[in-house]
Amino acid sequence: MKPSLSPIVCLLLAAAILACTPPAAPEPPPAAAEPRSAEPVHSPQELREDLTILRTTLEEAHPGLYVYAGPAARAAQFDAVAEQIDQAMTGLEFYRLIAPLVAGIHDGHTVIWPPPDAAVYAPAQDLFLPLRLRFLDGQAYVAETLTPEADLARGTEILAINGRAMADIAARLLPYVPHDGLGQSGPYFYLGQLFPLYYSWILEPAGSYELRTRDPRTGQEATAALPAMNIVDLSAILNQPSQPGQDLKLEIVEDGTVAVMTIGWFGAAGIDSFFEDSFAQIRDQGIQDLVLDVRGNGGGNGQHGAQLYAYLSRESFEYYDYLGAVLEAPPTYAAHTGLSAAEYEDIVGRLERTASGQRRYPHWVGLDQPQAGRPDAFAGQVTVLIDGGCGSSTTEFAAIAHYNRRAIFVGEETGGTYYGNNSGTMPVLTLPHSGITVVIPLFQFVMAVPGVANDRGIPPDYEISPTPEQFAAGTDAVLDFALDLVRDSR
Repeated sequence: MKPSLSPIVCLLLAAAILACTPPAAPEPPPAAAEPRSAEPVHSPQELREDLTILRTTLEEAHPGLYVYAGPAARAAQFDAVAEQIDQAMTGLEFYRLIAPLVAGIHDGHTVIWPPPDAAVYAPAQDLFLPLRLRFLDGQAYVAETLTPEADLARGTEILAINGRAMADIAARLLPYVPHDGLGQSGPYFYLGQLFPLYYSWILEPAGSYELRTRDPRTGQEATAALPAMNIVDLSAILNQPSQPGQDLKLEIVEDGTVAVMTIGWFGAAGIDSFFEDSFAQIRDQGIQDLVLDVRGNGGGNGQHGAQLYAYLSRESFEYYDYLGAVLEAPPTYAAHTGLSAAEYEDIVGRLERTASGQRRYPHWVGLDQPQAGRPDAFAGQVTVLIDGGCGSSTTEFAAIAHYNRRAIFVGEETGGTYYGNNSGTMPVLTLPHSGITVVIPLFQFVMAVPGVANDRGIPPDYEISPTPEQFAAGTDAVLDFALDLVRDSR
């Protein structure tokens, strides 16, 4: 079931964060609206009604709502927010109030978007900072400039924006970033990727931005003035379709002795034939060392993660332990979610109840059943490159490979959690008064990794990040380290 994601912001966040199992493809954005000078203002009563709808739907449908806070603690959080609704607000002001509640669920698939009528989205207004960032040890560096007028070199450190210290900005924005578990690699990764949006949503959108910067190679500080960009141009850039071969790539390096396989998305077109052809080439050339680069891969189709692991295992293996759910009936406010009562009834009718009263969904494309390995599976050394951008089905694959000690992991902790995630069917709740939209996953995917902590990602065996100087120079320190490991193991 695919949710209808029509607002521009839905498209932006869906492309960057919502890596589903299976993927839910967003629809194209609507044509640009007329310029808006002001947003609608909503009464306290309307906003409290929206909060009630959000709270009730989460309580009735979200399988991971109480993983990191029990019912009493969650209720207290919602009550505290309700007490703050004492005056009329715009939809964006209300978003700033409730978005930390949603991010505080610690579930990267539960994403909340500001309303599409927010004034910051007016196509005629240039209000977004034209930069993507990379955070290294909590410091922010230019990863990509989004307009020609943003003349800053890659790796330039950002010390302040419009007079506000960058450390203060990051601390202010991080509580709004949807993320899995309690690790920080994921929130920092997505904050950097979507920094123009979060800055303008939460802080002060401006027509131009004055930055205080530092060159990491020389330590010299400087100032830079950047013109803002509008939502239409930003949307076009952040949602550029990948080029053929960009998400899937095989390179043979080290004089033909090492294969480096890059998988940018577990939903890429042609991924089945890519796996088959790549592993055939590796086998035919007698290659015994494989580096799998899944950095920045937010997920995709869970079947492809299991399929990849089968190419590495000659033995049968377990993938999902079970699929959980809490839904007992169509949610009270199902009419606001885009799914019909019949669709909810179909899901509820498939759920099975365990002896302890828990609900299980049998079966998600068979991945909660024993999986067959491959007699021709690659048997050599495997090194997997990971970072905070690894979520959903990418972390599922990494969890099984790590738990079964099939690979060495290099890089940063994954953004997704070791034990699994909440995803699958994910209706989009639209709050009727404010227009804020929230994705609410209905299934909990629990991996066959008993005994691991459920609050952190896959830990790397070797924690490696580039230095600011390496990042500025474009040096791939993580891959270089992995190739050194391969050489040293021989």
